[in-house]
Amino acid sequence: MGHKKALGRRQTRRKIKFKRLTRAAVGNLAYVFLGGAVLLLAAVVVLASRQFPATTAQSSSASATQAAATSAVQDGWIRLNAKTPGAIIAAARKSSLFNVNRSGNGDYLKDISHLETPVFVRATRAAGSAPMPDYYVIPIDDASGKMVGAAELALNPTATAVHVTSIVTFTHPHSHGHLAQMSAATAVTDVASQQHIAMRSGAQPQLVYIPIDASLLETGQITWNGGGMYPADPVWLIPGADGKDHVVGTNGRAYFVAALPIMKQP
Repeated sequence: MGHKKALGRRQTRRKIKFKRLTRAAVGNLAYVFLGGAVLLLAAVVVLASRQFPATTAQSSSASATQAAATSAVQDGWIRLNAKTPGAIIAAARKSSLFNVNRSGNGDYLKDISHLETPVFVRATRAAGSAPMPDYYVIPIDDASGKMVGAAELALNPTATAVHVTSIVTFTHPHSHGHLAQMSAATAVTDVASQQHIAMRSGAQPQLVYIPIDASLLETGQITWNGGGMYPADPVWLIPGADGKDHVVGTNGRAYFVAALPIMKQP
C-alpha cells in the first residue's frame, strides 16, 4: 500500500518542490534514490526482465490496448505488452498506488483520473555510473486541465514490465503538456550560447533524469543546483556536434554529462 514521502530539496528556476506519495518497494528495496538501494533496484529490474519475456506484439486496436496490461502483478511489476499510451496507463492503473483510498485529508492528490499522455524519461548514464532504470512518467491533471502531479513508472531493461514507484504532487501546477520546466528549443539554445556547441546533426533532445549520488549530496561532499534528480522533474539532454552529451539543468546552466555527479558503481 502506498504512503507519503517528502522529496528532497530542488533548486529550480521556479523553485518548484514536490511532495510525493510512495509505496514500500519490493522486500528490502527502498526508493531508487536512497543511497545504496539504487543498486538493489537495478537488480530487481534485471530479475523482472527475466520474469517477463520480451514481446513484439503491437496493435492499434482498442481491444489490444485494453488487454495490454491484463496479466497478474508480480512483486509490484506489471506486464506491459505494448508501448502505446493506453497500454502504459492501463498497466499503471493496476498498481497499488493507483488504488489507494484517496478520500482522506492528506496533502496527496485526491483525483488521479485525468491522465495525460505518458512521457518517456531516460536515466542519464556516464562511464562507470550505477545501472538505473528508464521511466515512463504519466502527468496528472486536475479538472481544469492543469498538470498538478505525475506518476513515475520504472521500466525493466526489456521494456516489458513497469513498476509504479511513486505518485508526485507538484507544489505549483504546470501547464498542460509541459512536464519539463523549459522547452527543448531553449535547452538547445543554452548549450549553443554557453558552450558554443550545436546539436549533433540528425539528433533530437531527450528528456532525462540525473541520478545524483544522494549520500554524497546529503553529506555535503558534492553540491547540485541543476534539478532533474527525479523522473517527474526531467531536464533536457542535448547530443552535441562535438560528440559529447550535454544537459541543461532547471537553473538554465549547461553541463557536460561526463562532469555530472552521477552515482557510480561500487
